[in-house]
Amino acid sequence: MEHSDASVPSLATVARRPDPTSIRSLGLEREGGAMGSDPRSAIGRAASALAAMLAVALATSAAALSPRQDAPLPQENSQESPPPAARPRAVPREKPARNIEEKSDAGGLRLPPANAAPGGLADRPGDDPLEPGALPAEGDRPAPARPADPNAPVVPSWPFLYELTLASFDGAPLAARYYPSQEGASAAVILLVHDLAPGRSIKDFDDPIEELDGKGLAGALQQEGYAVLALDLRGFGRSPSRLPEAQAASRRVGDLQAAYRFLLDRHNRRELNLAKLGVVGLGAGANLAASWLASPGGAVSIEGRTSDLAGLVLVSPRADLDGVPIDRAVSALAPRFPILLLFGSAD
Repeated sequence: MEHSDASVPSLATVARRPDPTSIRSLGLEREGGAMGSDPRSAIGRAASALAAMLAVALATSAAALSPRQDAPLPQENSQESPPPAARPRAVPREKPARNIEEKSDAGGLRLPPANAAPGGLADRPGDDPLEPGALPAEGDRPAPARPADPNAPVVPSWPFLYELTLASFDGAPLAARYYPSQEGASAAVILLVHDLAPGRSIKDFDDPIEELDGKGLAGALQQEGYAVLALDLRGFGRSPSRLPEAQAASRRVGDLQAAYRFLLDRHNRRELNLAKLGVVGLGAGANLAASWLASPGGAVSIEGRTSDLAGLVLVSPRADLDGVPIDRAVSALAPRFPILLLFGSAD
């Protein structure tokens, strides 16, 4: 494939006019020995194309959530009411309670209806792990504004992010950064998965990218209206692991599932729309993301439930990870949603 220097439509333009034909197959030419050998270099050159691809996929997903699909049937002797708001693809309709056995987790979006009763999960989720306020990352990020009233909530200056620790399925601590969106319940969301090479972490997504006016990928996506989550997988960054590498590697799929459950909680708090989820993986992290998505209980349904994943971007994935070839997962996922594969000439 040849690299094209033609301008890629802006994220906002593509989102307004979703057109799958605007997505190009992009190759990445090697420059100065950096291209291809470093997934962060690849992500820098392809960042605008990556964002455009996600915008198309997520806008297409949003179109599938038209309120017309859920419009109520006309009722006699009643005034016509406006159609209900669009709901994520897999939100179950309310049905009379029946004694039925719970089925095993088939993956995909599992959320309460948008008009759930006050005691429902969507309206009254548990304690918010992000309270009492945002914690700006280290560096030159603006400090939260301090109100005159000491009892008033701390309001951080926009844009801001949350630094928090998630618990994986086995209790392992996972450092994470959550970049909220100003779009609220309609916001698309991106999960970023770093490479698994030594020294990699969520800080890779804050490295300045020239094509993004010096912003990091996470911050640039947030500025475009996305909610973004990135986490240090166990054994990387600020997520320590005492397990041997072989054991830690086998549990990282569960780390991504913990991230997914965090996003599910934010959806139920009306902060984002998990039905418009995009996943971006770098290097071996791309392999891990694909394996997670293809595994039972992940974001992609395997037994009829509608999946909530709208787009997948794999940047410089390995031919295989721990003996599992990348093409196996890609072949299983390709019929379900758009997938963009980006490679450098040295890959």
